[in-house]
Amino acid sequence: MFFKQIKYRGDNFSYIIADEASREAAVVDPSFNVDAIILIFKDQNFNLKYIINSHGHADHTAGNEELKSAYHSKIVAHKLSHVNKDISVVDGDTIRLNTVTIKVIYTPGHSPDSICLLT
Repeated sequence: MFFKQIKYRGDNFSYIIADEASREAAVVDPSFNVDAIILIFKDQNFNLKYIINSHGHADHTAGNEELKSAYHSKIVAHKLSHVNKDISVVDGDTIRLNTVTIKVIYTPGHSPDSICLLT
């Protein structure tokens, strides 16, 4: 499993999770880090399958549409999120990147649509 934390611009971190064998990947909270994310994807030859938002605040979802357009990926967010999403998730759902399983944990508090992820 590939895992990388990115902080290129702004105060928020983005994360890349990938299955190294299949090159399938997910980005968590693209934020303002899209340029750095794309460089890593080119370097690693990753295929972006999912863009996962931990919650719907604009400083975390910035970059969603740019990455979706560039990689034809799906945006994933909690069912309560107002984010323009392709896949709605709830507590206990799983997201698969070939052999890597990401479990969704519903964690309302910071916002009503907050989720955490467990690999």
